[in-house]
Amino acid sequence: MASSPSRPGTLRSLFEGVVALLFTRAELLHIELEEQQERLVGNVILVASALILLFAAIVALLLFVLLVLPPQHRALAMGLFAASFLATSGILLVILKRRVETAPKPLALTLGELKKDWQAVSGKDVS
Repeated sequence: MASSPSRPGTLRSLFEGVVALLFTRAELLHIELEEQQERLVGNVILVASALILLFAAIVALLLFVLLVLPPQHRALAMGLFAASFLATSGILLVILKRRVETAPKPLALTLGELKKDWQAVSGKDVS
């Protein structure tokens, strides 16, 4: 006996619809997890850059203190380098803070779609 195509309203067609819906949601979940991973890698790179520049600023600042005495211009140059490293690391940290604050909640799209699905199936509002 060959399997007959499922007719609308049968238990089999309902099951197929649920399975198709679950596969769609699983794909959406996968895409969102990949996006979260990309954001995380970008944030780690920014943090690493800020920490490297902060370390360089500390070293330069220490050299500045050591070289504050003559020759006069060398010390000023080291101080300017230290200030620029500090400013750059501060800017990177501000960028990181803004990115973290404005990032969408993890899996927000998937949860939103699941809520819509539940509303469509149950007729109840989910908060």
